[in-house]
Amino acid sequence: MSVLVLLILLSPASISAGVQTLQAANSVTARSASPFYYNCSETAGRYTPNSTFGSNLKALGAALVAGANATATGFASRTVGVPPDYVYGLVLCLAEHAAGPSCASDLAAAFRFVTGELCPSYRDVTVYYDKYMLRFSGDDFLSTLSNEPEWSIYNTNSVRGGQAAGLLAERVMELMDATATYAASSPSRYATGEVAVGPPVQGVENVYALVQCTPDLTGDQCRSCIVNSTARIPMLSVASLLITTEVGARIFGVRCTARYETTIFFTETNTTIKLPMAKKSRLHTELKLWEKEIISECDAGFSLHKFAEIKHATDNFSSKLGEGGFGPVFQATLSSRQGLLEFKNEIRLIAKLQHINLVRLLGCCIENNERMLVYEYMPKKSLDSSIFGAGEKLSWYVRRRIIEGIAQGILYIHEQSNMCVIHRDLKPSNILLDNEMNPKISDFGIARICTSNMTESNTTTVIGTIGYMAPEYFSHRTYSAKSDIFSFGVLVLEIISGKVAFGSYQIDGRSHDLRRYAWQLWKDEKCEELVDPSLSEENEGMDIIRCTQVALLCVQERAEDRPTMREVNVMLNSNNMTLSLPTKPGCHDTAPDTSGASQPTDMSITLPR
Repeated sequence: MSVLVLLILLSPASISAGVQTLQAANSVTARSASPFYYNCSETAGRYTPNSTFGSNLKALGAALVAGANATATGFASRTVGVPPDYVYGLVLCLAEHAAGPSCASDLAAAFRFVTGELCPSYRDVTVYYDKYMLRFSGDDFLSTLSNEPEWSIYNTNSVRGGQAAGLLAERVMELMDATATYAASSPSRYATGEVAVGPPVQGVENVYALVQCTPDLTGDQCRSCIVNSTARIPMLSVASLLITTEVGARIFGVRCTARYETTIFFTETNTTIKLPMAKKSRLHTELKLWEKEIISECDAGFSLHKFAEIKHATDNFSSKLGEGGFGPVFQATLSSRQGLLEFKNEIRLIAKLQHINLVRLLGCCIENNERMLVYEYMPKKSLDSSIFGAGEKLSWYVRRRIIEGIAQGILYIHEQSNMCVIHRDLKPSNILLDNEMNPKISDFGIARICTSNMTESNTTTVIGTIGYMAPEYFSHRTYSAKSDIFSFGVLVLEIISGKVAFGSYQIDGRSHDLRRYAWQLWKDEKCEELVDPSLSEENEGMDIIRCTQVALLCVQERAEDRPTMREVNVMLNSNNMTLSLPTKPGCHDTAPDTSGASQPTDMSITLPR
């Protein structure tokens, strides 16, 4: 209702100005007709000519143009109409273009071109231009923090070689983090910056970056959006058997955009961030001290490898298996001898945990800017490739064993090991499968040790993956073993349905995430609609419904309502046990709470792969 009130308060003169700008844009063609990216969504359907939705869309265009023209940021978001013909929209002139006189006229021309020629009659459209963007939809995307659909483009040139590419990637990530922090504190949600790479790296002396969010985001939301988006840039990749880093990249999204290049592409101002040259000697000293610390803490089964040994064991990084949370994953053949804080944390934790359902860490490599973990080889790759991939689908028997194995692995780290560990990033890509399809939990880079599995802890840094984070962790920065149980529930729903957690699924014309989609179907006694169609011929309906109910108990809103992992294992292995009824699942569509923070807060939330 607050958005509708905003519309009602628009003056007639303001609406009129928007209509006039739309009409004046009739002669504008070439620039508006060449977007970088556009998405005319088929899933939302189309509207018919002269319909109420079409009339509302036309009024929305005028209101958005008028709104953008009235602000220094070139931003506007509006809602027009009443159900079922609501139209939600958002426009933004990017960076320096926002303050120019052509922002409103360019948006007007783009809106006319998009609705009349590019995506005629579509109800859900996103378009990214070089200097501005627009999105409208019949679904309320304005109430969410989603940056989708995202689109990226990369410079075809690159810095080659592990040490050089690693140095450039490190400086790019440092600059991106600094500009994201500045944008979060700026009312315009916009920042530029530059950093000296150090001694020129293959002709590259400096890196320049620009980030921008829609001004309606809070500072935390803006920084989170930028961090999420830039995390998807493959800072290190392999080309022609060499580790490389691109010398430029650009990511567009509905809520934020980011770009870096090795040549300047914006006008410098007194607010442009300028980072000092990297202190290589400090990093080198820290790594050497850390090597000694690792050797003293780890047992005899753990090895510290030289980079040349890893390079040889991977046949010069020629057998790539996929992408992990910290970079590319390669297959290696070793002899019989066996971000920096996350790397160190993962070694300390996983080296001390031993269980059949945890991946085994064999060693690591620390040399200059190269930091690598050596794990046992998992031939069936990660769980997401088995449940979401296009290959042969898993039977219910195999899926049930995977669910039980993950549950046993979590129970071990929560209650049965010599320390209580909270993983904090349980998701399909972090569950690896061996030859017998036994699941093994991996990637303990952001895990934390707790004194008891019932202890709640607070953090100033929210790190994890959208779709799998418990509401109390995302909103209040409070995590406990119940946070992992929430993630486990989401995992089980994905295994049962073959659907991704962060997708949008329709029931009676309303969109739901997977948790609420599953809960609504279970509540309506339509669980068969949730189940992966490949399981339709298997006579295991009651067991699937039971596992669905267990999953829904795990994703309840209140942490205290969720079962412990020990109780989950009992429920999975005792068909005679009566299960309680789950309440509505939790969500985290609102901004994180910063009221109780004693120091500046940080968010590093990644998007699922």
